[in-house]
Amino acid sequence: MRFLKSLAILSLVVSTTFSHTANADHEKILFQFAKAGNVEGIQKLIDLGFDVVNAQDEDGRTALMLASEIGHAEVVSILLAAGADVNVQDQYGRTALIYASRNGRAEVVSILLAAGADVNAQNQYGWTALMSASQNGHAEVVSILLAAGAGVNAQAQEGSTALIYASWYGRTEVVSILLAAGADVNAQRQDGRTALMSASWSGKAQVVSILLAAGADVNAQTQKGRTALGMAIDKGYREVVSILLAAGADVNAQNQYGSTALMSASWYGRAEVISILLAAGADVNAQRQDGRTALMSASWSGKAQVVSILLAAGADVNAQTQKGRTALGMAIDKGYREVVSILLAAGADVNAQNQYGSTALMSASWYGRAEVISILLAAGADVNAQRQDGRTALMSASWSGKAQVVSILLAAGADVNARDKYGRTALMLASEIGHAEVVSILLAAGADVNAKNQDGRTALSFAIDRGYGETAGLLINAGAR
Repeated sequence: MRFLKSLAILSLVVSTTFSHTANADHEKILFQFAKAGNVEGIQKLIDLGFDVVNAQDEDGRTALMLASEIGHAEVVSILLAAGADVNVQDQYGRTALIYASRNGRAEVVSILLAAGADVNAQNQYGWTALMSASQNGHAEVVSILLAAGAGVNAQAQEGSTALIYASWYGRTEVVSILLAAGADVNAQRQDGRTALMSASWSGKAQVVSILLAAGADVNAQTQKGRTALGMAIDKGYREVVSILLAAGADVNAQNQYGSTALMSASWYGRAEVISILLAAGADVNAQRQDGRTALMSASWSGKAQVVSILLAAGADVNAQTQKGRTALGMAIDKGYREVVSILLAAGADVNAQNQYGSTALMSASWYGRAEVISILLAAGADVNAQRQDGRTALMSASWSGKAQVVSILLAAGADVNARDKYGRTALMLASEIGHAEVVSILLAAGADVNAKNQDGRTALSFAIDRGYGETAGLLINAGAR
């Protein structure tokens, strides 16, 4: 390796016989020497008079930046003595000081600062050397930068401070140093996030405790109304949740949509966290702006254990959203049989209707939830209930082609010739879509093959217009005309 380095230097010496003007080859060799910490090679280039000390590569980096990043202190000193620009920036706005700070090169940082490095220079995103060192947990470098006048509360473009970055990554020692230096514990990003929120969202319990002891606002909210408690719950950090609650976190705080910590925990199925929240006074029946409750959230996401916990805590099993939806309806939409059974056992109204008049049975029929339908029917679901437009569960199943469900509903007494407000029957709806199997089942159950809607159309006319030959043949064989 030593031989190769000497050979490269010799090559440069020979080239000076023809020209003392620096070129791309000399610059590339300088960059290689800077990365490798080749003091002898760099000194030789300088002694030969090549003007390359401030040359920049394709990314705008100089030899000083490369050496600073890796921590070659002697090379850094030589380059600075030769006139290297200590504050030049690469195409991303980074300086040698930012490179050295990011990688924790304490000796190099001291050398650069002594040479006049701008301690508060910012890259294109507003990051400073202090932010870089804080994020990566380089406590010694952080102390050096602060002693040199680094702005402890400087903010990046999105508003983050060194404390916010250190808190997110759980840099406990750095967090303490920054706070002792006057870091604003409640500084907020442009979106309103604080250091406490960052630590809570990333589950850094020790940092959360430090920030709270330093006066962090436990109930601060982002622009969207999110809190540190809500963020910790989203990720299921039980220890952090307990710390925040003990510090006075508002267990019933609502975000811009009206969601509470309990609703979030219920959606994600955080059973142990939910027990903690309920014990802390969480309102089990609080509603979002659209009327959704924690029970609805748990039911919609299929969290059976959570559903049971909420019901035992007094959750209203028949609460409705502004559109009339219930926890039962939401569980049925997703086909969560266990949740459906739990809700029914707790007294869920099996025949509750939403704003359109739809029932749980209609929803289950549309989606073809055969097993759920059997549970609903056994619980007393009205098989012939009608929506505001007159549609029944049988019509829903027929229109969506759920043959098995159609058979179950008919066996349960569904009216095969019921009509909606437009005069359509289940047979017409099935024929219009070409569900031949469903058409056969309906005909066998006594569907009126020649019934007409309010426009005088029949099942046969629908099938013919849509080009469903098989369906049309079944209808004609059954006497359609």
